[in-house]
Amino acid sequence: MQVKGHPGLARDKNSGIIMNINSNEVREARKRKKLWKEQQEELDSLKDDVKEIKLLLNKILEATNG
Repeated sequence: MQVKGHPGLARDKNSGIIMNINSNEVREARKRKKLWKEQQEELDSLKDDVKEIKLLLNKILEATNG
């Protein structure tokens, strides 16, 4: 059943949920979500690298001062 005023949306008669039935919009949303996830994974990897660098620098400082 179409949602009044929103041609790309429909309501499921059984569950009552509203769904996006515009396949182009759904495809683009999935692309954006995939890109976002990839960016988050890259950011997490960079954070891990920075932590490791800091740990190594601290070890170097301890070795030179100890």
